[in-house]
Amino acid sequence: MKLAIYHNLPSGGGKRALHELTRRLAQNHVIDVYALSAADHEFGDLRPYASRHQVVRFTPLPLARRPFGRLNQGIRAADLLRLRALQCRIAKRIDAQQYDVVFVHNCLFGQSPAVLEFLDTPAAYYCQEPPRQLYEPPVQRPYNSFSRAQRIGNLVDPFPALYRRALRSQDRRNVHSADSILVNSAYSRETMYRVYGVFADVCYLGVDT
Repeated sequence: MKLAIYHNLPSGGGKRALHELTRRLAQNHVIDVYALSAADHEFGDLRPYASRHQVVRFTPLPLARRPFGRLNQGIRAADLLRLRALQCRIAKRIDAQQYDVVFVHNCLFGQSPAVLEFLDTPAAYYCQEPPRQLYEPPVQRPYNSFSRAQRIGNLVDPFPALYRRALRSQDRRNVHSADSILVNSAYSRETMYRVYGVFADVCYLGVDT
């Protein structure tokens, strides 16, 4: 088959898993890789296994420094919109190449990539995990202490809720746009159903012995 792989992964377990999957798939299929410049391309390098490796430039907006740090969640929400527009263009580029399947992996900014929403080509999304900050209770950190002014600011600051709404809306839309969802364990399959109401297939991670 002729496969496209899309990812925006940093170094870590997700990229290591993608590297191993790509290495095995390349033995029997033709693979083109599409990725953002923000991804780590040296760790778990996919270029040796790709017929084409296309990197699309994306630079996040600079975050504000103190005392304007409260603007940062609004800035991140703006980045989600910019990223969605960019991934729409990437999806059109992928569709034009007439791949059999697009193998989509996580995005370090939005977890589930917005490219899923715009693809006409059949897409399989390998979800390592849903974004925990949206679907799991926050961890209480006893060492965090806030002044009275900071506590009041936390109550009235609109940007964290804005960012969470934007991220949650985009994440759910992306996941439900995938033609197939793959996860790495039965526990993850149950989590996907609990969070999104979708049925995923278990595809265990391989090990290079």
